[in-house]
Amino acid sequence: MLTYSALCCARHTLHDSTALPGSLLACRKLGHMPKLLVASQIVSLAQLLLFTAVRTSSAVFVDFGFPPGVRPALAGFLLFQQLIGPVDEVRQRALGFIVHVVVVALLGRSWDS
Repeated sequence: MLTYSALCCARHTLHDSTALPGSLLACRKLGHMPKLLVASQIVSLAQLLLFTAVRTSSAVFVDFGFPPGVRPALAGFLLFQQLIGPVDEVRQRALGFIVHVVVVALLGRSWDS
């Protein structure tokens, strides 16, 4: 979304259009891509561990109305989806904010100005 708004908006000059690919190349040169890959793997592992905790917790199923000792697999997936949705939304907004701060720091100003 940032790339689209940065490159396709008519208000920006040629310098603005070349600054974003330059900053992306700089991120690659500085080794940010492997760090991003590691961070995404950590997030995936954390979600898998959270799913395991929800799936094996009988208290969660009892709180949602299932009899004690009954933990249906499909219900576990649906409960996990309901629990992880708000957490994922906050994570995505925080990541968007961090990306915006990094781009402003790299370019010295905001795209909106």
